[in-house]
Amino acid sequence: MTVVTRDATGQAAVRFGPRTVLLPPPDQLVPPEVRARLAGCAEVHVLALPPLHGNPDLLPPELAWSYGAGDHVAGDRGVAHQAASGNHVETAATASRGLLVADVEAPAALRLPRLTGRPALVDSAGALVLRGGDATPQRVLAELPSVDEVELDVHGLVDLGQSDASVLVLAPDADGRFALSAAEISTLRLPRHPLVLLGSCQAARTAPWLHEAWGLPTAFVAAGARVVFASPTPIPDAGASAFFGALLSRIHAGESPAVALRNERQAFLARGAAWVQQVMAFE
Repeated sequence: MTVVTRDATGQAAVRFGPRTVLLPPPDQLVPPEVRARLAGCAEVHVLALPPLHGNPDLLPPELAWSYGAGDHVAGDRGVAHQAASGNHVETAATASRGLLVADVEAPAALRLPRLTGRPALVDSAGALVLRGGDATPQRVLAELPSVDEVELDVHGLVDLGQSDASVLVLAPDADGRFALSAAEISTLRLPRHPLVLLGSCQAARTAPWLHEAWGLPTAFVAAGARVVFASPTPIPDAGASAFFGALLSRIHAGESPAVALRNERQAFLARGAAWVQQVMAFE
């Protein structure tokens, strides 16, 4: 295992770890002396191959850090990420437009509880809201290219019959299809480079592959999203809206995605909301 870091002074350091079949704990993957080199960095951008990519414990919560989600996307799926990387640039002189998907009528056979939390985008001016039976995969896919901010406040599901990675549970289309998968997202091009909030349980769960980092966040970034926030673990319905709403407010106020996530994560951890430590930024 090899760990390469570049600190705030620009100095690079290489650490060679032992060869092992099993992954060591995060504090051994990135040991204290390596983490200390990163302490002076305003932000840390992590480039990690599977199975490390998407590990929420790779760096401590007091650092502002994010994964480079599109850097290891194979083939032409990486092209859109290259165009969207760096600072967000408006592609048209039009008002910002949001898309909120919430209160979805999931298939009854799944026996999923109705989500009742207040979404972060609920008060955003100009936001298109898809609820109930209108929130189908076909409708969501059609709207995504025309928006600047997206919140999917829906259930997440890990079902290998649907996808190798986690999927988002939406209302059934006319043909009964309800799952929005990474493969479908990857077919899109998102020219407005939206900010994406995946307020869904397990939305950051990746495919069990070693050759490619693949899942919903990487698919959104490959399609053109500038940043995706997601967690590989369950998200409480009651607490998600307050966290994501405060996170969005910080970004609107000028904080970068990684810094905003670090600052709001620290605030919620101080209140005992341990689940926020699992929320990651993918850029």
